[in-house]
Amino acid sequence: MIDKQVKTRPTRWPGSATDRRCWWLIWRGRRRRPSAGCLHEQGARELTIVANNSGNGDHGLARLIISGRVRKVICSFPRSGDYSAFLNAYRARSLELELLPQAPSASACAATPRGSAGFFSPVSAGTKLGEGKEVREIDGRLHVFEKPLKGDVALIKANKADRWAPHLYQVGAEF
Repeated sequence: MIDKQVKTRPTRWPGSATDRRCWWLIWRGRRRRPSAGCLHEQGARELTIVANNSGNGDHGLARLIISGRVRKVICSFPRSGDYSAFLNAYRARSLELELLPQAPSASACAATPRGSAGFFSPVSAGTKLGEGKEVREIDGRLHVFEKPLKGDVALIKANKADRWAPHLYQVGAEF
């Protein structure tokens, strides 16, 4: 295995933070978000961001949106907290939005490394989110086909991580 640990922020993503990349922003629990602001320092543009929400205030993901660096946001909750940066960019048509329910979103991220071509989920069946997608009845219940989300890089916030093992989270997701 390759040791991918780095010491300083500027050396974290040489070659990774380039234009037109898809970044996954992953965290567990509240107030444990990864700092998307680090991406701002790199200068990458036309990014696709996969996250739980569309950013808050004027920092992190919202800062990237305000500066015009984000082309598309794929999320479950675009309207959470202070989402004014997202709303202004979306109304100006400078930002695309793809809504994906939370459970299928997590499964879609996990599908790519597993080599899956996609999966069927009942979550958006019979809703506007399911329109235009393949629908099948499985065990008497409608399911919508969801394609995997292919990310180029993941920015993960965890309580503890070492070079080789999975990440450890101190707080689980709060419902």
